[in-house]
Amino acid sequence: MGLLDTGVGRQQRKLHVDMRKAVLVMLDGSAGGTRGVRWAEALQQLEN
Repeated sequence: MGLLDTGVGRQQRKLHVDMRKAVLVMLDGSAGGTRGVRWAEALQQLEN
């Protein structure tokens, strides 16, 4: 029913939530939060 309401399937929503969690973990754990994260480093970490 969610697909009819939002156009997004269950698997796609799960992938979105998983990606969000991975990004938040990466940002929280990066060098004590004292420096920003470079996009190249962020993408490399997400690929692994």
